[in-house]
Amino acid sequence: MLYLVGNPVIAHKIIAIDIRASFYVPFRVALFDTDKDGTVSYDRPSSFLAAIGRPELREFGALLDQKIDGVIKALRSKL
Repeated sequence: MLYLVGNPVIAHKIIAIDIRASFYVPFRVALFDTDKDGTVSYDRPSSFLAAIGRPELREFGALLDQKIDGVIKALRSKL
């Protein structure tokens, strides 16, 4: 399953800095279920936002990385 994950309030602030960021927010999270276990794959918001080359976006990238890392950590603790 592929999900688009994001917060419209944060996305609006990011896009106000640079419209090109609209390609990266919301970001993608993919969940794979195999016979043995499941796998989560996701975009690193900081990497994609850094590619735009706007220093103002670094803070947002770090914030979004923290948020998705927290979700992944919570999921792993449930397994």
